[in-house]
Amino acid sequence: MGPLLFLICVNELPCASSFQTTLFAGDNSFHLSHKDIKTLQFNVQNELDNVDSWMRSNRLSINYNKTAYMIVTATPSQNCNFEISMNGVRIQQTDSIKYLGVIIDNKLSWTPQISSLCRKHSQACGVVCKIRHFADIKILRLIYFSLFHSHLQYCIIDWERVYKTFIRPVQVLQNRILKYMTFSTRTSSANNIFKLLKNLKVSDLYQLSVIWKSLCINIMPISCPLLLITFF
Repeated sequence: MGPLLFLICVNELPCASSFQTTLFAGDNSFHLSHKDIKTLQFNVQNELDNVDSWMRSNRLSINYNKTAYMIVTATPSQNCNFEISMNGVRIQQTDSIKYLGVIIDNKLSWTPQISSLCRKHSQACGVVCKIRHFADIKILRLIYFSLFHSHLQYCIIDWERVYKTFIRPVQVLQNRILKYMTFSTRTSSANNIFKLLKNLKVSDLYQLSVIWKSLCINIMPISCPLLLITFF
């Protein structure tokens, strides 16, 4: 009953302010945009006061240590004096933030997300390299899909849109782990290994995700640039 009652309590949070609100269990995000940075700061502070008032009225509290905001703008120099607070506590600004397992940066370059992905994939490659001598290909495939493919496919429709040079390290790691699984040499053709194991490359997984989303989900166009994201 605990989680259900909590969801009932926070279900009306979007009505408490003019923020574009995203609710996911205890990880909630507020979004607001404006062309002028000073007007944006004024509007955000007013809406945060409304949120704080709503939280107090419903006897809910905010973890200020986990609350941060990020400004996404084409001119970073304009946000140097941007300050907001809740209940007298100053909210910290950050250049990147992890939300629901995805690292979003203020330049929307997805570089921190790809770097984090490469670290996880390097660990998966090490596991496969050590265990491949004691397991058959079926077990190795299970390990691959558990430790590598699951992270690779998660939100790929977002972070794979960057320049191909940024994606190349991810593709290199995918080639490496499949070569470990088949005991292939470094000079072996990766294309043949993908065909043998019936696996998709990073670019192919992205195309598959785009097709699947276009068939199953109505894509909503973004009408204005996103300038601010706040999380708690």
